[in-house]
Amino acid sequence: MRTKFTIAGLGGTFDRLHDGHKGFLKYAAQVADYLIIGVALEELSRHKDYPELIQEWHVRVKEVKRFCQDNHIAFEIIELTNPYGPTIEPDTRIEAIVVTEETEKGADKINEIREGMSLKPLPVYVYSMQKDERGQTISSSNIRAGVISRTGVYYAGIAGDGLTLTKAQRDFFSRLQGKLVKAPTVRSDRVCVVGDTTLEKFLSFKWDYDLAVFDKKSLRAEYVSPLIERLQVDRTVANTAGEISTELVKVLQNWNRDGYRHLLVEGEEDLATVALVLTLPLESVVYFGQPNQGLVELVVTEKVKNQFYAVLASQEK
Repeated sequence: MRTKFTIAGLGGTFDRLHDGHKGFLKYAAQVADYLIIGVALEELSRHKDYPELIQEWHVRVKEVKRFCQDNHIAFEIIELTNPYGPTIEPDTRIEAIVVTEETEKGADKINEIREGMSLKPLPVYVYSMQKDERGQTISSSNIRAGVISRTGVYYAGIAGDGLTLTKAQRDFFSRLQGKLVKAPTVRSDRVCVVGDTTLEKFLSFKWDYDLAVFDKKSLRAEYVSPLIERLQVDRTVANTAGEISTELVKVLQNWNRDGYRHLLVEGEEDLATVALVLTLPLESVVYFGQPNQGLVELVVTEKVKNQFYAVLASQEK
């Protein structure tokens, strides 16, 4: 459509610039020839899920700039220190406001304030945000939570009906993922331990962890550890060797909410690391043993999630 205004204003956190953000910016560029984009300071986003994972302001600004430049959108970026920005200034250059369905109430509040200042209301244009594979709005919160990718891929969906791995997939995950360490080197609010010998090491050295997944086996042979035997098992879940069961995925999606700390797998837990990568929030850490090599530390990042998902989605035999 032809632009209706010279200058429009819009704002947001723009954390981990995703397809929804990109559609929003393109829509705004159809409303006006020039955009004033407010990028919120971290202080305005403390109420959001996983606020500690929100990218620094300059990182978010850089991504917005690059996208606008690549798409020939005329713009300027301002620091947003409150929800209103320059829209309530009497001499504002902004002629219209562009919002999403989730922030439409903010535009109503802006016009309410303007009315109280005897200023004309600004026209409001509402963008319908894009949906992910589940039909839910693509949001930065769900990306930080590790649920979806920036393009709306639902990571756990790949194993929604259970998943039997091909030889190529098993070979990939049998290779070193992460880095070998003597002891934990990364601080995280979510530390997960997979495997009996790894759990035994954490217990022996009194290293902190939030979730342990074990099967009372080592190298597929029965393994008895007095330290592990003292633990209270919170939940038992079935998972066959070479598979990622639906039950395992669902339990790992909800372990924190349900208060589980020790999860016993009937069958094998070898692929629990893969399931954890699919389900954990970003910056979580998973520790597990690499046969004949030692302790592996794997930080859950967008890159790792996307790589694991791509391997599981591959049809290679």
